[in-house]
Amino acid sequence: MNFTRLLEQRVRESANQLGYRYLQSDVEERCLTYGQLATNAHDLAAIIRKHISPGQRVVLLYPAGLQFIQAFFACLLANVVAVPLPIPKPNDTAHRLDHVLKDCEPAAIFTETGFLGHISALLPDAYQGAIAATDGNFDCARIVQSLVVSEPDVAVLQYTSGSTSKPKGVVLCNANIFANLRQIEVAFGHTCESSGVIWLPHYHDMGLIGGILQPLFAGFPVTLLSPISFIQRPLRWLQAIHKYRATTSGGPNFAYDLCVKKATSLEPHIDLSSWDLAFNGAEPVRASTLNAFSAAFAHAGFRRTAFVPCYGLAEATLIVSAARKNREPLIIESSDPQLTTHGVNVLAGGKLVSCGPSTKGARVDILRTDSEACCLEGEIGEIFVASPSVANGYWGKSDRAFRPGSPNGVRTGDLGFQLNGELFITGRLSDLIIIHGKNLFPEDIEATMRSAEPILAQEGAVAFSVAGPATEQLVLVQEVSSRSLRTLNLIAIRDEVSRLVLQRHGIGVGAFVPVKAGSLARTSSGKISRFACKQLYVTQKLIPLPM
Repeated sequence: MNFTRLLEQRVRESANQLGYRYLQSDVEERCLTYGQLATNAHDLAAIIRKHISPGQRVVLLYPAGLQFIQAFFACLLANVVAVPLPIPKPNDTAHRLDHVLKDCEPAAIFTETGFLGHISALLPDAYQGAIAATDGNFDCARIVQSLVVSEPDVAVLQYTSGSTSKPKGVVLCNANIFANLRQIEVAFGHTCESSGVIWLPHYHDMGLIGGILQPLFAGFPVTLLSPISFIQRPLRWLQAIHKYRATTSGGPNFAYDLCVKKATSLEPHIDLSSWDLAFNGAEPVRASTLNAFSAAFAHAGFRRTAFVPCYGLAEATLIVSAARKNREPLIIESSDPQLTTHGVNVLAGGKLVSCGPSTKGARVDILRTDSEACCLEGEIGEIFVASPSVANGYWGKSDRAFRPGSPNGVRTGDLGFQLNGELFITGRLSDLIIIHGKNLFPEDIEATMRSAEPILAQEGAVAFSVAGPATEQLVLVQEVSSRSLRTLNLIAIRDEVSRLVLQRHGIGVGAFVPVKAGSLARTSSGKISRFACKQLYVTQKLIPLPM
């Protein structure tokens, strides 16, 4: 199967069926049927073929909307490699674009007319390729052909978020993508009767694979709204689910937290009873979030059994495991005697949420970090994934994470364990904090920070270690909104956080740094980047609030 055949199938079966609906605003929407998508994508692909050879890369810099979808499919139909990226902000992600342009050497950049000037002004002098708007007088005349051509089956370079290192281009072939789309379809129980609502970024694996490609693969319509629209007013997401009677939708854990904060503003007529699959992934799933969201929106018809915590990564296209549908989320205490931590300090009394069994055709192995021997049931180790959806590697790099022919597949850098066939995620190997020989998960310490002051429970917080005079020191950075700042005693909070961290984790706090809300570094998908936050702290670019 490839996307040319898939589009042909959709047009043959239901050319006039709605494929994609984009909400321009609360009252304006734009729609795209399968027939319209096929026509527009084929027309654009015909122009691309005249100027760009198969296997060349094309960077796609689009705002949320239907233009991206048409350009993306045009690239696939023309057998050029699509490279979705966020539109850079002048002082934020331009360096990311520079890195990707050097890394994958694209033949062209596609965008919309309204962004041509903005993007052109940010391009490095070394870039010699074309930049063209696909919504206007499309012109690919000034193409500089790269000497490097990808394998014929490569469809997408999905750049990682860069939360722990520089972004890397995950090489996804058609076979990888279609294998993962089948896994999602089976795990989530999608059919042509399903209906989706997605606000996730189209340049993020969850937004692209799960939000745009999965609906086309399974043959159901999806309503899209921009991430900015969601962040500005989170309840727009739930209003769209109500209005279009969506059955499947979701996002990272923080999205549910944002909705809980605004729960009292939800209109009384909103009905969420159609929503039978609420996936939660891309960052650690917190039991407290599942509980709070279920309680806040039960009156609107939301059922706790709709939650489907899941685990995945770009290196495996998207999904690796998912909780069983129509079942209460499985939550265990981290003090469960079945767990074998082998020196890893897991928060006593903390709760861990199952991300379910591995998807059909995928296998998850947990290996010890010191010897790579297989872990026992309930023993924490590094997660390895073998699946037909695992990518061929990173673009232009030989990385030890990918091991061709290895029965264990790709090493994820994530830590976790399996219990009764269920996968539990405990943290990132690279984020692990090691002080005085004790291994600590930053997620556990951050949970302790949130518990110290209820008002700050929904604010950003990050824990990491830095080199001290004699040993590693624990640094805690806490965002504080201007509203919270008016009522809080930051010195008292610092002392309480320090007390709780020492009590629960047996380690002293080297530095407690309160900062303004929005100060912490985040990835393009909205996740806090501990790696980047640590760099900000070390280079003294985090401005502490006075205490």
